[in-house]
Order: sequence, then C-alpha cells, then structure tokens
Amino acid sequence: MNKKPLPRSAAILFVAATLALSGCAAIDDLVNRQATHTYDNKDHFGADASVDAGWIPADATEITLRTPSEGDGDVAVILLVSNSELPESCLDAERQSAPMLSIDGAPEVYEPKNSKIEVCDDWTVMKAANGWFGWTPNDGD
Repeated sequence: MNKKPLPRSAAILFVAATLALSGCAAIDDLVNRQATHTYDNKDHFGADASVDAGWIPADATEITLRTPSEGDGDVAVILLVSNSELPESCLDAERQSAPMLSIDGAPEVYEPKNSKIEVCDDWTVMKAANGWFGWTPNDGD
C-alpha cells in the first residue's frame, strides 16, 4: 500500500479543476461582475427577483435573469421558456437597442430576422427559440 501524501500541486490542481467544472457560470459571474439567478416559474420570479418584468407570460418556466452584481437593477436580461404571447400592452417596434449583458441561449439580436421586437414598458423583448428574451434598458422609443 502506497502511503505517500498527495503532492501539494496535485491537490491544488484537483481543487481548481473541480471548481472549474462545477461552477462555470458562478466563475463567469464573478469574473464579469454579474449575477445570474434562475426561477422555476413566474410566481418564483415575482417573489424573489430584483427587477420588475410585467411582460413575463403566466406560463413562463426556466426563467434566467442576469444583472450586474452591483447596481440598482436598471440593467438586466431575461431568457425564459413560454408558449404564450406577450401582453397586449407590449408594442411592435424595430429594434433600436441591444442588451448590455449576454446570456447563454439568447438569440443573436443583430441578425436581420431579429430586427422586429416588442417594447414592454422599459423592456425590449424578442422571440427566442423556446420562449422570449428581454433586456432593459431599451431605447424608449
């Protein structure tokens, strides 16, 4: 039986690899000074989220919210799964802004097919693969 102690460098490498594989999003958030939160549904989002997004459909699931880790919630992106349309209060428009943060799985806002958006109060919202992608602030027009 080999009872040699694990060299310090191997132990450090093991810990670093474990952290990298288990917390990529957490490390990305830390490095980029962003906070990412996930919510099972609209009720959980409404109870815990740091931003107001009244445009989120009632059937929304798998809601991902990303904000700067410091700030008052004026900048945010949301990606969610939904089969519903947006509320009638949202207005069709041409995209005049782009998100200040990125989020995995979001549509490419600069593709020509994504020039049509909906303005929902302070949010710009566009169709995503399985639901909706929104960001704030928007241009306001």
